[in-house]
Amino acid sequence: MTQNRKDELYDQMIAWICEHIKNDEDLFLTLNGHFGMTKDELHDHSIESLDRFFPTEEAEETEAVATGESVHPVGISLTDFISKVSDMVSSDDKTAVLDWIEFAGFMTEVDESGRRTLESELQELYLPLCYVRNNFSNLVLQQSLELDTIGNEIIYGAMMFAAGYPDNVVRDIGNEGHMEDGYIPLSADEKGSLFVVAIAGRNDCIFIGNNMEGSTTFECLRRAVQLAEMRGRDIVSVLEHPATAGMPLRKISDERLIDAVKISCTASTAIDHITVYDPVTEEVRLTTTQGLTTEQRDAFFCCGAPDQADGITQQM
Repeated sequence: MTQNRKDELYDQMIAWICEHIKNDEDLFLTLNGHFGMTKDELHDHSIESLDRFFPTEEAEETEAVATGESVHPVGISLTDFISKVSDMVSSDDKTAVLDWIEFAGFMTEVDESGRRTLESELQELYLPLCYVRNNFSNLVLQQSLELDTIGNEIIYGAMMFAAGYPDNVVRDIGNEGHMEDGYIPLSADEKGSLFVVAIAGRNDCIFIGNNMEGSTTFECLRRAVQLAEMRGRDIVSVLEHPATAGMPLRKISDERLIDAVKISCTASTAIDHITVYDPVTEEVRLTTTQGLTTEQRDAFFCCGAPDQADGITQQM
């Protein structure tokens, strides 16, 4: 394939995504969050409406480092920090405060691009743990805090704990690489940012996405089904490609994690809605998880249209 052809396909892909994702926030999450496109790269495609989603404070911080200006953390002074840490140390021996001052000093380290290295790593742990706190039980939060894992595995781990799996099983699944590429929230106060896409009767895979309204998910899945039928392809192969499916999804294939995701639809508030394609009835069905019972949840994931119960919405 020539470079010109690659460039042509790339331009067509961007144009297709912009045409089919109307919501600016969803478009930003797809182009920047999933594909990693920078502001300059978006500008190359005449996409300037998403500028407001880029963190301006971080950009100013990076520019200050590049020009040799000093960068000062905001929000708390050093004396206030020492005072608060001293209060946290219950012993009469306050020398542990020195360790915390040294630790805080690491927060000012920056990499070659001017990004604070430890701060970034801490954010990637802190935000998922906040999501667990906001959406799961306190017991699950405590188990998550004790689990030695990376940030993008934390929410999947919480789902495992919520489903009753013990620490050793959760660690094994993590070591096998099944929990990688999980969701990193955008803020510390998020609730119900995730959604599930499934094929009824298929227990070998399930898909998770984030920050998309149920109606949008429904329309994307409906179009993906039509595309799969038109091209004679399996629906799973269509959903695996974000540009084709019209939504960025993460495929999960481990049966234990699939079980945990389904349970989390009613055992937590982490998942906002479920959208299922039923190959038996050839229907796409959507339901919100709020007020959903365990029985309704299990019926919704199965083949055949279940009797409609309170809280379940079916769309044709």
